Amino acid sequence: MTKPTTTRNLLVAWGVFTLLVASFSAYDATRSRPTDGALWRLGGEQIRVMDVVDDGPAHRAGLRAGDVIEGIDRQAIRDPRHASGLLQSRDVGEVVPYLVRRGGEVLTADIELGSTRITDVTTYLVYCGLGLIYLLAGAYVFWRNPVLVQARLFYLLCTLFLVYFFSASDRSSIYYWSDTFVQNAGTFASLMVPPLFLHFFLVFPKRRTVLDRNRWVAPALYLVPVLYYLSFTYDQFFERQMASIGPVEQMTLGFYFTAGLASLVSIYLSSQDSALRHAASASARTSCAASPAAGYEPRNFTDAWVAYRLFRQSATSSSAMWPSRSRRKQ
Repeated sequence: MTKPTTTRNLLVAWGVFTLLVASFSAYDATRSRPTDGALWRLGGEQIRVMDVVDDGPAHRAGLRAGDVIEGIDRQAIRDPRHASGLLQSRDVGEVVPYLVRRGGEVLTADIELGSTRITDVTTYLVYCGLGLIYLLAGAYVFWRNPVLVQARLFYLLCTLFLVYFFSASDRSSIYYWSDTFVQNAGTFASLMVPPLFLHFFLVFPKRRTVLDRNRWVAPALYLVPVLYYLSFTYDQFFERQMASIGPVEQMTLGFYFTAGLASLVSIYLSSQDSALRHAASASARTSCAASPAAGYEPRNFTDAWVAYRLFRQSATSSSAMWPSRSRRKQ
């Protein structure tokens, strides 16, 4: 098996994997499981509440961030995994007594368990629909041009968009393994989109000479986001605070998006080739309208349709720039 064929098969396998992750995310977001509305993690030796969902079961029962849950349903808690198992054995709507330590004081609270199922299904369906549009567009371009670096990067970018949108649901718990997995997958996608976005626009619609002069540039683009991801994963299990991407990290990731747009603008201003200028212009408009890196959040199907039209315009430009299977055979 040749190296291009191996790489192509790996990319296809990656696409199938991301589709499975997205499918599981959708399934997990729409199924109903009991939750107490308190945010705590599976790692560690005690259940320390990091936050409570506004107007959730724990909030209504009076629990606060910093409380330590020592008993559930009149059973002493050995560790967070034990507590998670107890909650999974209960039903939504069931009232469960809690034993809570707050500083030097021990309190009791009766919590009526809520459901982990998302409440705004319509918005989530818009997210899922947009994610599938990205996947189909990326798969189409990759199918037409499987050996080109530009097509492969475009395809990878679209698969990350798929995971990002499917995992973008508000979750009222993080103590189920499935919630932790989906949150982790969504964070990975959101962290890898910006460097992949910049990498793609350093090779499309025209490859920049900086990549040829300094071969370390392309791998270096991913170093900081990978470090952020590893830090986030560690925080998910072992830190007392909620794992999140802070303002500093967001500003750093925003640099990738800005640099990618700057690359497009430089091509548009410096090139005399009308096809290159059109591809750069269409890509810039699409990126600003429909990229998670730009903070895009579809709220209805009209927004999704507008993003799709812009995205299709960019994909059409891409198809015109890259040779198709039939044209390569001529």
